[in-house]
Amino acid sequence: MSDSEQGNFSLLPLRTRTRGPAQQLPPLPSDITELTIEASHESYDILDETIALFRANTFFRNFEIKGPADRVLIYGILYVSEALSKVKPGMGRRDAEKVCGYPAWEESIVGAWTSWEVLNL
Repeated sequence: MSDSEQGNFSLLPLRTRTRGPAQQLPPLPSDITELTIEASHESYDILDETIALFRANTFFRNFEIKGPADRVLIYGILYVSEALSKVKPGMGRRDAEKVCGYPAWEESIVGAWTSWEVLNL
């Protein structure tokens, strides 16, 4: 296990202002938004990848995990899927942020994630 892995997960660089164990990527320039960032850009991170690949990957029942970064991507897709199921039409931004803020603490989500064979791969 290398320094960039923890618990069989990759510690991938993030575009953030919050300090933590992940390397911080540079912020986006003013002419690029989070919606228009290209995969080749130096500030493209795993969160951009998760959102970009979310729709296509939800159709797959099985994922071939080739490395720890794939595991991070799968958990990101599971998180986005759970967050979208909790946000309801007409819900305000603040309420949606509350609902999506700490879903990992809920037993139903942890149980759903552990029922996937992701943890054993």
